[in-house]
Amino acid sequence: MPVSDGAADRVRQALFAKIPTVWLDAITITLTALLIASGRNFLKKHAAVCYVLAAAISAAVVVCTATGASAAFPAWVRSWIWPIFARSALSTALFAAVMYAGAVPNGSKLMKAVMPIRGELSIIASILTLGHNISFGLTYFRLLFTQPDCLPVNQLLAAICSLVMLCIMLPLFITSFKCVRKKMKGSSWKKLQRLAYGFYALIYIHVLLLTLPGAQKGNGSYLLTVVVYSVVFLTYGALRVRKALQKQSAAVRRIPTVAAVCAMILVICAAAGPRSADSQPANGQEQSQEEVSGQEDAAKTAESNETAGETSENGSEEEVSAEDEAETPANSGNTNAPAEPAKQPEQETQKPANEQPPAEAQKPEETAKPAEPEKPTEPEIVYQYKNGTFSGSGEGFEGTITVNVTIENDKITNISVVSASDDEPYWSESKGIISRIISAQSANVDTVSGATFSSGGILDAVKAALSSAKN
Repeated sequence: MPVSDGAADRVRQALFAKIPTVWLDAITITLTALLIASGRNFLKKHAAVCYVLAAAISAAVVVCTATGASAAFPAWVRSWIWPIFARSALSTALFAAVMYAGAVPNGSKLMKAVMPIRGELSIIASILTLGHNISFGLTYFRLLFTQPDCLPVNQLLAAICSLVMLCIMLPLFITSFKCVRKKMKGSSWKKLQRLAYGFYALIYIHVLLLTLPGAQKGNGSYLLTVVVYSVVFLTYGALRVRKALQKQSAAVRRIPTVAAVCAMILVICAAAGPRSADSQPANGQEQSQEEVSGQEDAAKTAESNETAGETSENGSEEEVSAEDEAETPANSGNTNAPAEPAKQPEQETQKPANEQPPAEAQKPEETAKPAEPEKPTEPEIVYQYKNGTFSGSGEGFEGTITVNVTIENDKITNISVVSASDDEPYWSESKGIISRIISAQSANVDTVSGATFSSGGILDAVKAALSSAKN
């Protein structure tokens, strides 16, 4: 049996939802290893070609992010290829290879393989990092200088950290070219290159600022990122310090390793410790939301029942009043007739059904008939959507986004996010599209620049909800 399009979409979402965490690191490490193992000779001989290619990729990242063109990429491109460059995963892996080459023991295979192309790898990584910073800076650097209060504390600190990293990276990047390095004194160049240690440390701090809050909330994707980067960077720190203490005793050389292990444990505990505590309120919150929604549904049901009851009561009252009206005109007609005896009204009231009312008694009914044609005007209002709350889902950057859309008389009154797994930097920016949709009363609005995938996922989810709400 062939797989339907809907099932295929669900399969793709299931496969691609967690790629930016588990598989992204594996892909970047593999590409870096292949570049060092198989491409180092080509990189050494044709470095300029590699620089131009890296610059083209970096420029494409900036343009596609700024224009939102990346939203038109196929799902597998956005999941498997795009994050490698847009999220600076490859450049970080290249920097890691460069820094480990200087920390491993002299004469090791890694050192022999990386040292001859260390400068070229640093230049390529710096070019790719520039594209990443420009594309993200279009949103976050702008907010940092214009509206810093709009950024959460961790994102604010991460943006500041990025600026400091750029200030350190640019001189290191320029002096990595051989033509520039030859014009500098060896001692001056070495002193300048020592800034790389601070740059590597800021990369780790930058990653922790963006991932620790999510990991503490129970997001396994962020927790895995914290663990991987802590192992990579803290192990490097231990190796680098241990190498600097080669001439010291064995006990002293073990201190960096012990310190690195302790730091890893502390960081991982800080990331994973509050997970269980935070996950419970989250579940409780979801449960409370379900309870509230259930209460709202029950209230709506009660209101409808009350309305039905009122309708039936009103109907009975109308029937009673109709009988009264039928009796009253008869009585009034009889009182106006001089030939009728005085007891006749009592007899007529006792037998209203057997006797025909006079013409004057029928006039109130005839005068009420012209008002009846107004009733059919109510069903003439045909709404495009049903009233109520409807759910819809769309594909965001890291997975499925589900929203609830509340509609009342063809008006979107509320949009609430039920679930989403996108990164916080994207997600905080993308949620502004909800107010746009409510203001425009339409899902045909532009996506948020810098958070194209997340905002596009919200739009698709709202469109799906509106589609299910159509009459």
